[in-house]
Amino acid sequence: MSAAAQCEFFLLRYVPDAVKGEFINLGVVLVQSNGSGPLFADVRFTSDWERIRSFDPYADVEMLKSLEADVRRRLRISPQQWTDLRGQIERSFANAVQLAEPQGCLSDSPAQALDEVAHTYLESRPRVPEAARPGARRAVLASIKDAFVQAGVWQLMVHNIAVRDYVSISDPLKIDCGYENGRVRMFHALALEESAASAKSLAFSFPELRAALQSRRNKPAELTAICSAAEAEDADHFSMAGDILRKSEIRLATTADLAMLAAEARKDLRL
Repeated sequence: MSAAAQCEFFLLRYVPDAVKGEFINLGVVLVQSNGSGPLFADVRFTSDWERIRSFDPYADVEMLKSLEADVRRRLRISPQQWTDLRGQIERSFANAVQLAEPQGCLSDSPAQALDEVAHTYLESRPRVPEAARPGARRAVLASIKDAFVQAGVWQLMVHNIAVRDYVSISDPLKIDCGYENGRVRMFHALALEESAASAKSLAFSFPELRAALQSRRNKPAELTAICSAAEAEDADHFSMAGDILRKSEIRLATTADLAMLAAEARKDLRL
């Protein structure tokens, strides 16, 4: 019988609102080491994404799935990459994904130990927030479309702009709509009521997209994030989202500004 190996596992926590500090376990990384470098390293994320959506209806699940795929790919190339990955995860996701303190365990099968830890920490269902409204972002997007349709410009715009078509990483984000007129102007609906995670995801993706558009098309790019006018009345959420977006030079507007934005689009497109 083989001797039990010393392992460490690290829980990855999804923290959509840094102010509230509430979290849900998203995944786990288990690393085995015998003193001469890691011998085993792998990751498991939750397979029940409804757990995440019920905790945060506005969670960017595609972004979180891409994180799992990237971590797994890099660990399989070289388990030693985990040391660097730990810092990159926490820096890249603006604390929306955090690592808990490592916990030790002994096992003669690290892969089995990882499955057991994942079963223990990733399968319990959270309480559904009472105020959750999963359709909030869709409602804002519908308002954006209505405003641009009435202005006669919606059909001239590009929709679902895939960030992955421009940047070097496999970013799942799609910007809702935009147009060109010597510059690239883009618009994206946000729902801020339950968390600022959607703003963090946008702030993470836009700088590289903007740089790529400048490099490829020699055109400056700008992005306006739009939330509902009702959400803007919550000063704490609106201010926090504005601070996050402003650092990436993203403008934050509300549905009350849509008539003005649509009129600007008509002028830009010479209608």
